[in-house]
Amino acid sequence: MAFSLIAYALDDFTGFADGIATATTQGAFDDNTVTLALGAQTGQLIVEDDDPNFQDAFVETDALSTLAREATIPRVGNTPLVFPEGTRLENEFVLTTSDTPPIQ
Repeated sequence: MAFSLIAYALDDFTGFADGIATATTQGAFDDNTVTLALGAQTGQLIVEDDDPNFQDAFVETDALSTLAREATIPRVGNTPLVFPEGTRLENEFVLTTSDTPPIQ
């Protein structure tokens, strides 16, 4: 089963990247302001998986997700990140936004 995701480069964000290596618990970034760089662009990931759930490796139900084709993720002021077809992927970080009324 293939599905599509969009992704920003991690270094296009400010406000939490310095703490990622040491943050290991859920909610580690609560109450922080995270800012996406002006001009940041998304890259498209075409993911191949054996189920419709993009999961962390520790909870993956079967085989890990992989890239179905090469993916390029632009970075502001830097060389784009390029990942070859077949690169194994996992959902390590999820950015959940909230607003009143909820974002649609």
